[in-house]
Amino acid sequence: MISIIIPTRNEEKLIAESIRQFKRLSIPHEVIVSDDGSTDRTVEIARGAADTVLTFSGNVHAIGRARNAGAAVARGDVFVFVDTDTFFPDPEASLSHALKRFEEDPALLVLACPQRVRPELERLSDKFVYGLDNFFTRTFNNMLQHGAGSGKCIIARKEAFKRVGGFREDLIFR
Repeated sequence: MISIIIPTRNEEKLIAESIRQFKRLSIPHEVIVSDDGSTDRTVEIARGAADTVLTFSGNVHAIGRARNAGAAVARGDVFVFVDTDTFFPDPEASLSHALKRFEEDPALLVLACPQRVRPELERLSDKFVYGLDNFFTRTFNNMLQHGAGSGKCIIARKEAFKRVGGFREDLIFR
């Protein structure tokens, strides 16, 4: 089983579609939304669509804390950390391919996904920035054999995630 973990904070415009893209998966999965103090309708919308919704609040907001909280309750052997604006053109194909890679290579611990923003949200600056980031990620990983990836979409074996202690929670966003 895979656990899809979506960290949120004030994502009411994006959360429903973010969850919906995984609803037709034939792969056994759960969707966990981990909300870091939303003041809009994010949690309400998520509760109507996700399998599990976690909430916490405070003055310090750290996306690592939200991701780690989701992982702490996840039941899957593989964790898919995905931001709300990340888009999978074909979630079934993408996640099946990732699981096959893990099955074929027991030494493989983590995969970085190409970053894609939903077409209806994508701006020219997104195409440029994410295109550049995807290029460098592929170059570092495939040519230089040096692991790299963005937090927008990471797929990790549960045991590898736990072994490194999860995401850093001292990296703050406002």
